[in-house]
Amino acid sequence: MNVAICENEKLFCDAIKEYCRTVLFDMGVSCEISTYLSGMEFLASKDMLDMLFLDIEMQGEDGFETAKEVYEQEPDILIVFVTARQEKVKQAFRVRAFRFLEKPVLQEEIRETLLAAAHHMSKRGAVLVRDGGAEIKLRHKDILYIESLGCGCAVHGNNTHYLTGNTLKYYLEYLHLPDFFQVSRTHIVSMEHVVKLDEQYIYLDSDERITVSRRLRKKCRTVYKEYLGIK
Repeated sequence: MNVAICENEKLFCDAIKEYCRTVLFDMGVSCEISTYLSGMEFLASKDMLDMLFLDIEMQGEDGFETAKEVYEQEPDILIVFVTARQEKVKQAFRVRAFRFLEKPVLQEEIRETLLAAAHHMSKRGAVLVRDGGAEIKLRHKDILYIESLGCGCAVHGNNTHYLTGNTLKYYLEYLHLPDFFQVSRTHIVSMEHVVKLDEQYIYLDSDERITVSRRLRKKCRTVYKEYLGIK
């Protein structure tokens, strides 16, 4: 997850950064967190982001003005406004705030916000895969399965795959039942591409088969029936 923090008080900026890093580490989510002390500095960066923590009261261009410019470039970004002034809440939601946090921000509030963001991003039907130096947006329907490689994962599509440093736990935050199911310690499979199940394997429409862990076989069958709408 790519996160930026734009906050003109360095103490708060550093605290939010540390909270985000701790929470995302606990979630098994690989992240890049950048910090900026003004809206002008942030807008000049041209970063590709999933989420922005944005202070409302900043010198020069305030948070609302900055948000409007950000949305013009990245309409899907999730903006979390941060302020010490409760009366700014209504105005924050007029500019499509994802969340509003009041200073001083607590780690548990950051955790709830990041979990909500992960869930919201999953409903968009796509995940961001970082392959080498490139960032690739993959639609859920284009993912066949995800394979753990120990030091990262391979995300497999039709006739292609991407190597990423993200963990299986990271993808499980974004890919929810019944569309995807973790069939073993090392594999998550898209139910959309399953054509057959037997006592040991799950078969995909790519002519590949993947072993289902013995302890998960019964649950796998149940999840697949739920996905197909079979009682």
